Amino acid sequence: MTGLSVPTLLAATAVASFVMAAALAIVAYRRMAAFLSWAGALAAHGVTYVLFMLRGAIPDLLSIVVANVALSATFALFAAGLAQFQGRRFPLVALWGPAVVVAVAFAAFLDDARVRVIVAGVVFSAQALVILVALVQHRKVTPGRGQYVLMAGFALVVLIFAGRIVAALRGPFEMASILSGSPVQQASFMVAVLMPMLLAMGLVLMVEERAGAELQEANRKLEELSVTDALTGLSNRRHFDRLLASEWSRAARRGSPFAVLMVDVDHFKRFNDRYGHLAGDDCLVRIAGVLKTFTRRSGDVAARYGGEEFAIVYSDMPAEAAARMAENVRQGVEGLAIPHEDSPSGRVTLSVGVATMPASRDIAAEAVLRRADEALYEAKASGRNVVRAAMATLTPDRPPAGGIPRPSP
Repeated sequence: MTGLSVPTLLAATAVASFVMAAALAIVAYRRMAAFLSWAGALAAHGVTYVLFMLRGAIPDLLSIVVANVALSATFALFAAGLAQFQGRRFPLVALWGPAVVVAVAFAAFLDDARVRVIVAGVVFSAQALVILVALVQHRKVTPGRGQYVLMAGFALVVLIFAGRIVAALRGPFEMASILSGSPVQQASFMVAVLMPMLLAMGLVLMVEERAGAELQEANRKLEELSVTDALTGLSNRRHFDRLLASEWSRAARRGSPFAVLMVDVDHFKRFNDRYGHLAGDDCLVRIAGVLKTFTRRSGDVAARYGGEEFAIVYSDMPAEAAARMAENVRQGVEGLAIPHEDSPSGRVTLSVGVATMPASRDIAAEAVLRRADEALYEAKASGRNVVRAAMATLTPDRPPAGGIPRPSP
């Protein structure tokens, strides 16, 4: 390391900082306010090392005090940008207090290099540590690898300044001149050269990875909206038709029974006419909540089939179990005790039709859906608030439906 020129390292650090600052400022245009803070941080970093490089050619007040205040501002601006990125706020005192401490301490100990190095090491390592802790705390919220590049960079900064403190305390002191070629100085400036590039790479990665994650989430929500009924959160009719076919095919491969429930809200038009459409929407949402509680297995599907009509698919469920499930659904909605003065029961109720068939590749899924619809028609014709089931041994070309007795209250 003795062959390295400290002035050359200072110049390289300043150039790297200004180039990265300009790149981030360009990227920040119309994109993200945090980038502007980070660009400012790198620009302040570049100013710091220009002033260091001019040590002896300009007053010490500039090359020592102002330069180190600029270095503290580098950390403050980076922390401010990180706070913007993470959607949090750092207190102004925590951000800019260290810069004031550096200004006062360096002006007071302008002739004592050892004290200045110790003060700088304590303040700058503390600032870097605060940023490192903020990154670690939000590592599960922030996606991607960019944050880990930044963590590594700031951990290295903490180690470097800790090493400078140790070197200043051990003596004999070898850092009285910033232009000295001591191993500690050269190691410090080599890290300083690498830091702008490392931090800029980590920042760009972190932002791009977040943008990618947000795009994926937006696409997921868009896909969810395309298959979900906006009011109830259940599958919509189009998605139900696709799931019906796919679950039927899967059940056919296993030769398992396949059940469909068709559900209709009794006298719902009267409910809307009396209580209004907002109350009607709330009623449908609450009914959908009941349906969700009875469709928790893999392969179970609940959908809003249209208006006040719902459909449920149970793959691999025998006829007796499907009939019991239908009765549970009916009782669950009746148990909500939603008032309905224009209904004979005085509350909101359901009529349910159930059909169960052995799934087969030779039969279309619509066959069982049609049987369930016929059973629903029978339930409504029987006075509503009942469950009616098509025969468990039903085949596609035998449409008659039979009833199951309603349990005693």
